[in-house]
Amino acid sequence: MNRSFAICCTFAAALLAGCNKDDAATLEKSAKEAADKAGAAVADGLTAATEKAIAAMKNVEGGPEMLKSITDTFDSAEKTLAGVKDSETARAAGPAMDEMIAKVQGLSAAAEKLPAEAKSALAPMVEAGIAKLKELYEKIKAIPEVETVIKPRFDELLAKVSALAGK
Repeated sequence: MNRSFAICCTFAAALLAGCNKDDAATLEKSAKEAADKAGAAVADGLTAATEKAIAAMKNVEGGPEMLKSITDTFDSAEKTLAGVKDSETARAAGPAMDEMIAKVQGLSAAAEKLPAEAKSALAPMVEAGIAKLKELYEKIKAIPEVETVIKPRFDELLAKVSALAGK
């Protein structure tokens, strides 16, 4: 769940329930902590999935290089999305997203040639990476005009990345 949304819902529920300010503050703090834990769980899931993929693909020809390219692409996508603060930075992120889309398309073609075991090890890592990207996207899409600029490229990137997971 989107961190801001969880906090707002908890705070709104407290106000609607007639809580005093101290109780509302306590509920808001609890909601923030829960949202932070959820975000950490997504990050931990990505780390664990990546470690499993590394182990499964270390003996596959080109496997380690492919994993590095995939993790680099996820890192780049995370940095790009984190840098979006307004419509101007969203437009500036466009070329970087286009490069990532092209890179992932090439990686998908290479992933199709992997042995079944390597593909199945790659899928959870890619799915965890997608979850992280979706979490970041949820944070920026509420910024005025950002969603209309980023969404088409973000959707295309997710589609290409999903192909890496065999979906």
